[in-house]
Amino acid sequence: MVQRAKWFLFFFFSFLWLAANCGYSSIIQNVIQNEKCKTNGMFALTFDDGVSKNYDIILDILKKEKVKATFFVIGETLVYPSNKQKLKRVYANGHLIANHTWNHFSLINLNEEKLEKEILDTQKEIYRIIPLTTKYIRTPYGSINQKVLNNLNKLGYVSVYWNIDTKDWKRKSNQILEAYKKILSNADPKKTSFISVHHDRRMETIKVLPEIIQLVKSKGFRFVRISECL
Repeated sequence: MVQRAKWFLFFFFSFLWLAANCGYSSIIQNVIQNEKCKTNGMFALTFDDGVSKNYDIILDILKKEKVKATFFVIGETLVYPSNKQKLKRVYANGHLIANHTWNHFSLINLNEEKLEKEILDTQKEIYRIIPLTTKYIRTPYGSINQKVLNNLNKLGYVSVYWNIDTKDWKRKSNQILEAYKKILSNADPKKTSFISVHHDRRMETIKVLPEIIQLVKSKGFRFVRISECL
C-alpha cells in the first residue's frame, strides 16, 4: 500500500510539473503549422485570451510605436458591452482580429460538433460587432492533433502557432524581456522570421512591451499582422 501511494504521488507531481511547464499542451509535432512567417525579416506580434481590460493600454502602446498586431479573441469575453467597444477599437486601429474559440477549451477533448460550435459561435459574435469574418485561429493552449487540424481546415481556418514563447503567463517582466534578448541575440532578419505569443491579461508583459518592440526593431525586423505573415 505504501509503495502504491509513493507511485501515485510520483505521477501526480509529474503531471503538475508538465502542466506548469507545457501549459497543458497536447501537440503532435508533425501537424504544427505556421510557427513563423513565410518571409524572412517579418515579426508577427500576437496576443491571446482577450478581450481584456488591458486592451486599451496595449492599443495605446502599439499606436505610439506605430506597430500592427494580431489579437486572438475568446468569444465569451464579448458578452460585455465594454469589451465590444474595445474590439471595435482594435479593428479601427488596423490590427487583425482572429479566433481563439468561445470558452478556451482544449479542442482535442471535444467531438466535432462541439469543436465547430466553439469556433463558429466566436465568429458569429465577432461579426455582430464588426464586419469581419475571421480566417485565422490559435487553438487554446496550442493543443492540436490531426483530427483538430482536419476540422479547422474544413471550416476554412488557418491554424497559427508560434516560435517565440516567453511563457509570460508565469514569468515576471524582467524574465520576459531577458528571454527576448536571448532569442534575438543572434537572429538575422535575412535568414529568419518570428511569430510571438503573449497574453494580454498579463500586466507583466505589458510593462515591457515598449522595450520588446524597440528590441525587435533594433534587430532589423518588421512588424506585421498574421494576414501579412502567412
